[in-house]
Amino acid sequence: MNDNEYAEHASAGSGGDPIGTYTHLPLSYQALYLSDQEAFHNYAFVVLEDDEAAEEAVHTAMTRVRDNWEELLVESNMQQQVWAIMRQTVESTGRLRRSAPQ
Repeated sequence: MNDNEYAEHASAGSGGDPIGTYTHLPLSYQALYLSDQEAFHNYAFVVLEDDEAAEEAVHTAMTRVRDNWEELLVESNMQQQVWAIMRQTVESTGRLRRSAPQ
């Protein structure tokens, strides 16, 4: 998610926490995102070779994860399913970028 979307959901955290609490997102989703965001971005950057495209792909993938969160929670291997969504989204982003006129 980009900074503007997070800002819409953020409220001040206790003790002046700069991250804040994203009240409209499940805590388990937030935990997944925060623990894996660097790996997600690194993967997307290696595939797409562009920082902005990597950020966009991760954002899109995490939106898909969020939209399917309840179903993912009951998966026997949720992490595998989240990475499948990430890979599909990054690959799709790469195909769109290659086919776009320069």
